[in-house]
Amino acid sequence: MKHVVRTAAVLIAATGLALSTATSAHAASWKNEYWRDGDDGDKGGVSGSAARYWSGDEDVRAYIGFSAKGEHVIAYNDTSVRASYLVTADGWPVAADDLAPGGSESGSLGLDENRAVSIKICVKNRGCATLSTLKS
Repeated sequence: MKHVVRTAAVLIAATGLALSTATSAHAASWKNEYWRDGDDGDKGGVSGSAARYWSGDEDVRAYIGFSAKGEHVIAYNDTSVRASYLVTADGWPVAADDLAPGGSESGSLGLDENRAVSIKICVKNRGCATLSTLKS
């Protein structure tokens, strides 16, 4: 009987170790998400978005989107900490700001056509997502 109990204890300990290893391999973390659209109704323009999100709850995210048609930008922060965004055209900053938790901003940038656009969204102490292949 002692042999069976000891074998079961070793099996449980080994199985518990395997389960905790498997669980940690699939733990939630901060991730990036990107989207691009070269056929958005603005000839030659490329729209897109970048987001930094918590994989354990994809509603926890900071987001920035750029629409080439109208050169419109929108940014929001659905995290519990501050976020910041930056938009550049041909390497020059054209829009940047901090967003409080729950904050959002949007507006038209009024860019000339065919400028290289980059968007970046950062979550404080949790990293950034950058998309640099857009065009006004």
